[in-house]
Amino acid sequence: MSTTKVLSGMMDLMKGMQERMETLEKKFDESSKKEEDEKPKNEPTPEEIKIYKQSIQ
Repeated sequence: MSTTKVLSGMMDLMKGMQERMETLEKKFDESSKKEEDEKPKNEPTPEEIKIYKQSIQ
């Protein structure tokens, strides 16, 4: 094999790996955004407020 064929093959491989990394990063970003949306807010529910007020008295 000539050096140019080896180098062009390596360049193709690197391009493929870079594309794969970019798609994985996009998937990771999307999934982390979904998880943030699904997390419950740290505000107490009306029921929890009622129980808290009863426990104070």
